Amino acid sequence: MERRQELCQSLKGQRAVLPNLYSLFPDWTPQLHPEYARAREESTDPWIKRVVENPDIRRKLQEADCTTFAAIMCAKSSFGRLCTVAKWFTWKVGQVESLVPIIMLNESLRASQAMKVAFMLAQESARGFYEVVHNMRQTAKGRHRAVADIFIEGCRNIVMGLTHWSYTGERYFTAGEADDDNTIHFEL
Repeated sequence: MERRQELCQSLKGQRAVLPNLYSLFPDWTPQLHPEYARAREESTDPWIKRVVENPDIRRKLQEADCTTFAAIMCAKSSFGRLCTVAKWFTWKVGQVESLVPIIMLNESLRASQAMKVAFMLAQESARGFYEVVHNMRQTAKGRHRAVADIFIEGCRNIVMGLTHWSYTGERYFTAGEADDDNTIHFEL
């Protein structure tokens, strides 16, 4: 049996908790492109229907709703750019989706332990981000400060846009699975 199949078999029945990832950047609020719904209805979903022949894959792509992430990334862009980015994210083939299986394989951990390690790494990265933000704002003067603020906002929107997409789309979980504190308990 190949290593990937062994990993999948070992996951069955394990329980894990996805911590509240919004807590990493509590001051962030998602901003969606104002024409998100139109982009999904008129561009992304019809495009998926045209280019994806397999009905199961087509359904999964529609449930994943890559348009949400694109709508955060392109909140202030043109409608055309939003549609292009949404299709690009939808069509990205073979991307690695999760750090957790990599940690499990490399560290010989169970899913719940690997999830805790991954969250610890995310917390450490968020602390580092805040340090860099502080340093950038201390050193950036005049026009450079505005550029630094735009860059910082873009970085935060990427990280939290992916987080928001994971919580609101149905890539991994169905709507309503998150507790009131945005933690998700699940069985593999």
